[in-house]
Amino acid sequence: MIPVRRTKPADPPAADRPASGTVTRVVAQARRADRVSVYLDDTFAFGIPAEVAVAAGLVKGRFLDETEVVSLRSEGGLHDAKQAALSLLARRAFSEAEMRSRLMSRGHPESVADRVVDRLRELGYLDDARFAASYTSGRFRSKGYGPRRILQDLRRRGVSDAVARQAVSTLQEDVDPVQAALASARKVWPRLSREPDRRKREARLHGYLARRGFDSDTIRAVLPRLESFDPS
Repeated sequence: MIPVRRTKPADPPAADRPASGTVTRVVAQARRADRVSVYLDDTFAFGIPAEVAVAAGLVKGRFLDETEVVSLRSEGGLHDAKQAALSLLARRAFSEAEMRSRLMSRGHPESVADRVVDRLRELGYLDDARFAASYTSGRFRSKGYGPRRILQDLRRRGVSDAVARQAVSTLQEDVDPVQAALASARKVWPRLSREPDRRKREARLHGYLARRGFDSDTIRAVLPRLESFDPS
């Protein structure tokens, strides 16, 4: 059983920490109750999640060689990255590339981020096809974005071109892009219609719909319908 004492160790520089030695203390960290500090020969060696320490059977008097120390620190880093990933997923869905990037931005090495992403994919927590389908539907219904805008957004989130195109293609099977563009355009038409110059009016509407991701053919089909639209 690991003896638990709450203390706030003064961590020495990494170069001064022992690479191997006998475990003399395993103490809970003052600021992180879920982590422990491991001392080898009465010198702070490393900190790891308590769960990893328990699984490794760290007890006072056990000798750790350099390979075991490296392995424990690696497992600790992997555990931390997994917990960070699960915390992020509790807030919203992520693509694989987004998750990898987010973990690395938090200081986790690329190799660790890759392992976590691979594991989360195996468990079904990360699925780019599912993410793309959900993102596409959400952006279309809540934001009124067109296919081109959604496709660009998916690519920026690291979704492969093939997966992104499939998600957008599936959406287009269920919705009429002209009707979607028309619904989006009607929200701004009362303001744009006050422009007396027809060409300027249409140019502004074209720019608006293009920025929202609708192609030129769709926009041209929408313009005539709006001229007779009564916002009242």
